[in-house]
Amino acid sequence: MNKEITPLFPDYQHVVSELEKTKKENEQLKKALGELAVEKQILQTSNEILKKRQMQKMFSSRKKSLRK
Repeated sequence: MNKEITPLFPDYQHVVSELEKTKKENEQLKKALGELAVEKQILQTSNEILKKRQMQKMFSSRKKSLRK
């Protein structure tokens, strides 16, 4: 009755390496998400500026047509 006892984590080094790999991937994803958030903010700001310019052009053309 000499049976081998299997440990709870037979390949704990594999588990640790997978954990480290997952941590690195998580950090890369966080950086990518941060970059996307900044890019989104830039695009939103650019969009607001373009909308304001469009409105200004529209109002200035209306003023010109009213003066005639």
